[in-house]
Amino acid sequence: MKRRLLDLLGCPQCRQALDLSVTHEEGDEIMEGELACPGCQRKFPIVGAIPRFVEKQNYADSFGL
Repeated sequence: MKRRLLDLLGCPQCRQALDLSVTHEEGDEIMEGELACPGCQRKFPIVGAIPRFVEKQNYADSFGL
């Protein structure tokens, strides 16, 4: 995820701006971290440079099949 995209993202629940916490960066790409909503306290992980706004059990095991 690019840091500049943070201004375009909002909490899907309450639409507030999200706070960013980075645990791993490669160049200008945020590879691992977390987006947190100060309003409703929800947290969204960033995994493999992709912010995950859906619960883990709702992701498909394989998008290619």
